[in-house]
Amino acid sequence: MFLTIAGSYGTPFMVQTYLHHISRIDHRHNFSPYNTQLYLKSAFPDLSTLRIESVAFLPQLALSCLLIPLILAKKDLPTAMLAQTFAFVTFNKVCTSQVCHILLSPVQKAAPN
Repeated sequence: MFLTIAGSYGTPFMVQTYLHHISRIDHRHNFSPYNTQLYLKSAFPDLSTLRIESVAFLPQLALSCLLIPLILAKKDLPTAMLAQTFAFVTFNKVCTSQVCHILLSPVQKAAPN
């Protein structure tokens, strides 16, 4: 299905579906750790040479794909999966209140009594 759609729509499909998220600056209703940086970047785009929107995924990638699985997976797989999901959502560039609500519901159930 991916190849059919990508073949039909070409570059606009790839940019709007996948590549847009690398350069996305969405600072409204955002609880992300990058919220203030993205807000200032959108207000004053020429002041900073650092493209925070392009490198913000690196901590997310390091935590959710490398560190947490390597450290926790063999000890306690369900806790590792929960921590991995939590890190992925927490360090996302866009973390809205809906995402926080959806994420915190299972965390409350998984917490020890």
